[in-house]
Amino acid sequence: MGVLERLVETVAIDGSSGDLRPSRYTNIPIENSVSRELGMVKMSDICILIAVMVAFAISGFLWFIGQKEEGLFTAIWVPSILCFGIYFKVASLLGARK
Repeated sequence: MGVLERLVETVAIDGSSGDLRPSRYTNIPIENSVSRELGMVKMSDICILIAVMVAFAISGFLWFIGQKEEGLFTAIWVPSILCFGIYFKVASLLGARK
């Protein structure tokens, strides 16, 4: 077992005490679990995150060059964009169930 495999352990939550401890009962290879997690990210999710990062960067830039009101106005776009992204994600998940 290499160093990377020892560092990356699957964590399971013990139902009785709530303690986090490494799970010795999972035999999922690291490569499969990572590719499965990356498979859940769609292009729309990436676009939403890019829009959030751009809005945050513009907001910070405006704030630090002295245009504080414009920076605050742009900063409130971030949670709005995230809310739209969450709404569309939930709508697509519920649509996929039907």
